[in-house]
Amino acid sequence: MTKTNIYDTIIIGSGPAGIQTVLSLQGHGLKIALLDDTSSLGGQIYKNIEKNSKNKKLFKEEYLKGLDYIKRVNLDEITYINNATVWNIGADLEIYYSKEGTSHEIFAKKIVLATGSMERAVPVKGWTLPGIIGATAAQIILKESSIIKNDAVFVGSGPLFYYVISQYLDVGAKIKAVIDTTPLNNYFKAFKYLPKALLDIAPLIKGLGFFLKFKKHNLKIYNFAKGIKFQGDEELQSVSFKKGSKDIKIDTKTAFIHNGLAPNINLQLQAGCDYEFSYKTRTVNIKTDKYMQSSVENIFVIGDGKSIRGVDVAMVEAKIASIKILKDFDKIKKSDFDTKFGSYLKELRSCLHIRDFLDKLYLPDANMIYPSDDDVIVCRCEEVTLRDIKESLKTDCRGPNSVKSFTRCGMGNCQARFCGLTLLEVISKETNVCIEELKYLRIRSPIKPVRIEEMGKLA
Repeated sequence: MTKTNIYDTIIIGSGPAGIQTVLSLQGHGLKIALLDDTSSLGGQIYKNIEKNSKNKKLFKEEYLKGLDYIKRVNLDEITYINNATVWNIGADLEIYYSKEGTSHEIFAKKIVLATGSMERAVPVKGWTLPGIIGATAAQIILKESSIIKNDAVFVGSGPLFYYVISQYLDVGAKIKAVIDTTPLNNYFKAFKYLPKALLDIAPLIKGLGFFLKFKKHNLKIYNFAKGIKFQGDEELQSVSFKKGSKDIKIDTKTAFIHNGLAPNINLQLQAGCDYEFSYKTRTVNIKTDKYMQSSVENIFVIGDGKSIRGVDVAMVEAKIASIKILKDFDKIKKSDFDTKFGSYLKELRSCLHIRDFLDKLYLPDANMIYPSDDDVIVCRCEEVTLRDIKESLKTDCRGPNSVKSFTRCGMGNCQARFCGLTLLEVISKETNVCIEELKYLRIRSPIKPVRIEEMGKLA
């Protein structure tokens, strides 16, 4: 081990949470490295911000303000490694990553994982047809290439779903229809949390602004849609659904789908971090203490890579993790630590006023979580269907890892990022075992595809 590749803190992920961690740690004499698998700072929220900052007609102020935030990062003071695919964290906090076809090994005294979120799968009939794109992917092609897909049908629910629709309207895209899958009953369940949400009214006003914009643009919106099915032979041709007792079919070649977000947890699980299933969001979340430290000593987990609670919460969690790191390195006085920690906890509580309301309102409907047809693909990488999983459970029903062995569900390139939650839901329902009693899939290194040649050269 050479001293040149040992860092006091290594941050993985350069979205808002990762950047805030850098901003909080820089200037204190620590040796810091920031790794990310994209080419520039910003994450999904501020993707390609430096290029797009000149195009104020296409992109609005809320997105463009990210440039000032990113400019505060002192790249002369930290080691920034972009296009770095992290594929393993070792027991001694060694980090392995691949960049430009070569794998590297660096070491950390502390690690901050700010891996962000992923879109939840939409396990309905035909959801893997060409022409069906996740709403976040639609956002990416807009930010990276300024590509606008006209006459698309948006299918889904949730704050990000409406935000992407709003962005497409802002750039002048023609939207054929919006099929909103938010269940009617969710509105009644969420109502009891509205008084608390009103304590932080700004997000509610922003949300109402989206709907007023949709009305202004005369969007065709179908609310409370159920029974979503995508049809087509070699590619998407139409989407059908039920609205009340009425069957509706819309012809389209492009659909943007969104079923909520889930933490991107594979790296955390590979590193050995403890987890738990959340009924509030029906996601697998990473356990941390009040300082955002996971069950693995010196590994901190923040933001949506821990639990889905929004960008404002992610930023505060970054501040909390950072002051704990500064305290551990004796870079901050105890009195200053106590003052800042108390202030950040207060800020965190304020950011969470609206969370219960949003979680209840946009919890996906059961038919968007559990496949309604045996032919529906659960694992798109290995093309494993609901029928395949049911058959494997007749042979061995010990849990997700047994199903994985029998069917290859979760063995593809994505390593269960998309199918993992659906598999849990299916096994729980089919075996009548409470979902929190099921062990999640074992995530082993490498968590991303990497050539054996690269790994061999590290030996």
